[in-house]
Order: sequence, then C-alpha cells, then structure tokens
Amino acid sequence: MDIDILSIIFLQQFRNPIYDAFAVLFDLLFSYPIVLGVLLAFYLAYKKRNTFITLLASFSTFVLTYIIKEIVARPRPGLELSGSLNFGPESTSFPSAHTAIIFTLAIMLSRYYPKYRYVFYTLAVLVSISRIYAGNHYFTDVLAGAILGISVALLFLFKEQQVFNLEAKIHKHLKSTFKL
Repeated sequence: MDIDILSIIFLQQFRNPIYDAFAVLFDLLFSYPIVLGVLLAFYLAYKKRNTFITLLASFSTFVLTYIIKEIVARPRPGLELSGSLNFGPESTSFPSAHTAIIFTLAIMLSRYYPKYRYVFYTLAVLVSISRIYAGNHYFTDVLAGAILGISVALLFLFKEQQVFNLEAKIHKHLKSTFKL
C-alpha cells in the first residue's frame, strides 16, 4: 500500500463524533467563500494593506488550486473508501483547496501578526490532517496543497511592496472615480 491509502487508514482508527465535528467545522470555516468573504469584509471596513495582500494571495491560491484540480482531475478518496465524511464528492481531490488556503493564510498572517504564528501554523496542520481524516483527500493532495499555499504566500511576500503600490493605485482610482 502507498502513503495515500495508509494515511487514511491510520487516521480512520481515531474516528469519533468529536473529531468528526471538528472536521465538519474546519470544512465550513476554511472554505474559499468564507475565507475570501471575511478578508474582503475586513479590507472594505478597515482598508489595511496587509488585508489587501492577504486577500489577493488567497484569491490567487484559489484560482491556481482550481486550475490544477481541473487539469489533474483526481477523484476523492471518499468515493473509494467506506466510512468517509466526504463533503465534496462533486469536485476533484488534487490539490487540497482547504490546505492550500489555510497555509496561505498561515504564512501571510504570521508575517503581519508574528506573535500568533504558532497558532496559525498549528491550525494549518490540524485543518490539513482533518482533510485526510474525513476521507476527502489523500496525503499527497494535502502535501501539494500545503506546498501551493506556502509558495503563493511567499511569492506575494517577496513582491509585497509592488502589491502595496498596486493597492494604492487602485484605491486612488476608486476614490477619484466614485468621489469617495
């Protein structure tokens, strides 16, 4: 057996209602509509540059994840395994979108709120494990999602000043266009 199947079988040994509830909660809280909606609301309310770049990095992660999902088209393991919580059988598995977004957020938020970095990284690992635990992803889906999320975040942080300049131009244009 390969690491993908072994990781699911291993985590299935720990199935219980409390862990199931956390897996469902993580699935809901860290879905793209919720994450992007919250980031957009914070940006519109507070106009903070770090929220803008985090929103842009998260949206970029979303786009890249779904392009890769369409190209690879790997079925979810829950379709092959009994007893999974499989939340999204209509979509493909590789890479894990939840893992990609949570790692993008962990990197970005750790940059701006370093005091809480261990909380962000711990949450990222827990969400990632929950994706395998629930039977929604293979280990390699989660690994690819983590690599993608980290890579996108690091790219945005590397180009941070250019993104801030872009945000200033957009804000200035919107202000003049809509007389804000």
